[in-house]
Amino acid sequence: MEIAVLQKKAERLAELRTKLTEIETTLIEPIKAERDALQEELLKDMATENVASLRVSGGDMYTRATRQGIQITNEVFAREWARENNAFSIDRRIVAQRLGKAETLPDGFERTETAYISIRKANDKGADNETTT
Repeated sequence: MEIAVLQKKAERLAELRTKLTEIETTLIEPIKAERDALQEELLKDMATENVASLRVSGGDMYTRATRQGIQITNEVFAREWARENNAFSIDRRIVAQRLGKAETLPDGFERTETAYISIRKANDKGADNETTT
């Protein structure tokens, strides 16, 4: 294969990447921002009205849910904890597994709680498929 053919392919790849970035910036990011804002508003309104879940006319079920996690607040203390636990780096999944049920967390970590909407899609057979956002 000639170098000129490879160069054309590389240039086309660069063009496609540029187009995708433009599309994400102009079309997708504003929609995601609106989705996130509306979800936050819905979560707040559901909590204010003390509504745990609601079903919409299409049959989909929207449920308030929370996800527990652990956040690193001090990198130095977190790395020290990782070394003491024979870890070469801080893997958030391992941290969550090892510290998730601990009564107290070591220095450098704190518990977090993230609220989100869980959506159960109604399907044609009457059973539910669960998706979360």
